[in-house]
Amino acid sequence: SDSTSTTKTFSNQPLPTQPTINMSDLGRKGLGEQAQEKITPNSQKSTMDKAGESLSGAGDRIAGAVQPEGQKSTTQKMGDA
Repeated sequence: SDSTSTTKTFSNQPLPTQPTINMSDLGRKGLGEQAQEKITPNSQKSTMDKAGESLSGAGDRIAGAVQPEGQKSTTQKMGDA
């Protein structure tokens, strides 16, 4: 009987990586945004800017308070400190 064998060659090349998204970061302010808000004097902010920062800051504080520490990214932990 005539048997044929098939040999498969596997590449040792790494698989392409996709950017990782930390789901716990969604809806949270980044450190850069927090820093920019703190260093910009209130005298240079419009009433809309101040109101927006107040609302988004309150939302971020609430999200940080209810999110378990074990689910926070390193940057979130730094920002919440």
